[in-house]
Parts: sequence; structure tokens; C-alpha cells
Amino acid sequence: MQSQNLVLIIDDDIDDIEILTDCIHKVDENIICCGLTNPNQVLARLTQPFPDYIFLDVRMPQILGDEILKQIRDIKEFDNSVIIIMSATINAELSDRLKSYGANHVFQKTGDVDELLHILQGILKPQ
Repeated sequence: MQSQNLVLIIDDDIDDIEILTDCIHKVDENIICCGLTNPNQVLARLTQPFPDYIFLDVRMPQILGDEILKQIRDIKEFDNSVIIIMSATINAELSDRLKSYGANHVFQKTGDVDELLHILQGILKPQ
């Protein structure tokens, strides 16, 4: 992995952002993480440098993550960004729909740090 990859985490729950940031740093301490808790600020804050990875909660107040996903994928500069959707509940139908909108990965949030680390290793350090 290149050093200094940029990760943007979009989640209305600051605790989830902090846990995800800590786990990402356990996978690769060189990754720079930024978090946004207000989904309405996402498009205004998506400027250069463009994130290499975008972690996006699908269930947020005001605007759903799938709408943000579609808006991000409509912007050419994000063609190379890996978008990862996460939610407390994910079923096969939702996962398929999100992937059809341009999500690269979809996973269910977990309270198990070891399981989260395993998921992140597969995303951030592909074999």
C-alpha cells in the first residue's frame, strides 16, 4: 500500500468514526483519516486531495448514505476512490443495490474489534 493514503469516514455517530479510525490505524498507521458527522456537508467537503477510501454509513438522518453514494459516483474525480458502505444491518438485497450504485465493499458494523480489523485488512491491504 502507498503511504499516506487518505480515508474519509462519513457517519453521524462520532463514536463509530473514532472506533473505525483507531482500527484503520492498527492496519496501517500511515493512513490519514478524516471524519464527517453531518451528511449534508459531504459534497461541499469533498475537495482535493481526493480520498483514496470513503467509508459511508448508509443510515443517517437527513440524507441516506445510498443517496450520497450516487452523488459521489456522479463526480468523475471520485472514479478511483474505493467506497465502502457500512450499516448496523445489511441484507443481500441492500448489498446488491448499493454495489449497483457503485459501492466497492459493503459490510455490517460489528462491535467485535478483531472482526472489524479482519474486514479492514481485506479492504485496505488486498492480497
